[in-house]
Amino acid sequence: MSGTSRGVIYDVGYRPYEGQYLGRTRALLSLVWDDLKRGLGIKKSWKYKFVIISLLIIELGIFFFYLLTSQVADVIGSDAPQALLNPYSGFYESSAFILLFLSALIAPNLLCDDRRYRVYPLYLARPINDYDYLLAKGSAIFGILALVTIGPALLLFLGKTFLASDALEYLNQHSGDLGALLASGAFVALFYTSFSMGISSLTTSRLYAAGAIIGIIKFSAFVAVFIALVRQESWVMLGSIGDLVLRVKDWLFFGMLSPIDIEVEQTIHLEPLSPWIYLVATLVIIALSWLTVWLSYRREVR
Repeated sequence: MSGTSRGVIYDVGYRPYEGQYLGRTRALLSLVWDDLKRGLGIKKSWKYKFVIISLLIIELGIFFFYLLTSQVADVIGSDAPQALLNPYSGFYESSAFILLFLSALIAPNLLCDDRRYRVYPLYLARPINDYDYLLAKGSAIFGILALVTIGPALLLFLGKTFLASDALEYLNQHSGDLGALLASGAFVALFYTSFSMGISSLTTSRLYAAGAIIGIIKFSAFVAVFIALVRQESWVMLGSIGDLVLRVKDWLFFGMLSPIDIEVEQTIHLEPLSPWIYLVATLVIIALSWLTVWLSYRREVR
């Protein structure tokens, strides 16, 4: 029985990779860049884009408010409210809720979906490991929050400088405000980055994570104020998680802390604690948040 060939096998041999090895740093930077775009809503739903744009528009409105009112305050002089005499501290105070909502939107979007759809293990292919993954996520969230915080504040400082009658004199007199502006913005962004990542690492649901981030900050403030009305002791306000970082911000700007005023039927004045206590308490929250992230993702790897 004569056979006929039904196919031909070509042995091309093993062909090694001939491209360029870019290494761990390039992979990490690529991941950060991709997360920055995801966090800002690139290739996301129109609802996500709408919320991001709305928050940025509100932040822009706060910027113009403090720019215009601080110019009026300069004309009035010392009789103007303290928040307007130092618009940079007031700007951070007013835009804190923007950072809260942004962190509650961005962090669950970057962390929860990867675990929910089981794509997180794919990131662990070399040269990316679990620490690189968390570093990239944290860098992207921090970058967005710092940009939204420090960017408008710097524009506010530049606007005040160029609108001053003597720009060089204003720059010289307010150089301390510039340093406090940069340090406060970075510290506030770090706080919200850490806290939002800590909460988001506990669930795969974006909705639950976002609700918990906003709910814990707001509920802790409500409980702290309620207990403070009963006890009338300053240490109780340490339970207001979101206010801790703002007290540190005040310390950086003014070198001292003003009394805590709680307004109900009558105004209750509480003397502030040492600024170091607020700083340590904030650092503890940041450390606990990152510990939560590390333990959660350590369990994911296992």
